[in-house]
Amino acid sequence: MIKRLVFVRHGITRDNTECLFSGSRNPGLESTGYEQAERAARSLGIQPDIILSSPKQRALATAWTIAGLFSIPRSSVISEPLLRERSYGDLEGKPHVQLDETTEEAERYVAQMGAEPLSEVYVRQQLFLQKLQESTVFDNLTILAVGHNAAGRALLRVVRGLPCNGTVESIPNATPIQLWTADEA
Repeated sequence: MIKRLVFVRHGITRDNTECLFSGSRNPGLESTGYEQAERAARSLGIQPDIILSSPKQRALATAWTIAGLFSIPRSSVISEPLLRERSYGDLEGKPHVQLDETTEEAERYVAQMGAEPLSEVYVRQQLFLQKLQESTVFDNLTILAVGHNAAGRALLRVVRGLPCNGTVESIPNATPIQLWTADEA
């Protein structure tokens, strides 16, 4: 059984500052994003045994920055495709509208634009947690998972045992969230 699971959303990117849908796009971190990653590392309060990251550049750069502050070699950060962000289809690269993604109306709109269904993001995070729980590789380890907003919100719901639908607030950039400890299992 894993000892602890902490999630960090990547640091800020140009898409974030310009309020654009990123999804499958691959923007790098802004200089502020690197500073946020350093602050996130200092605020963790624990030394991660292993760092798993979405393969997107913004998440990997955040993970590598955190790893460096813990003297973990960059090559030890493991790219984990299950942590990738939700695809937003034709909305990617376009400005956010005032959209509460937790409503049925918003889901219909993003679906019409070719977005990946939120239910698929949720299932992907179920598979991620299952992978951590079933593999002896992760036994008694403190795991840092670095990912994205929609995927992180889905992972938070999975860990809490909540259904796919429902409100989970946006996850701030580069803010550690403890999702699991062995005591809670």
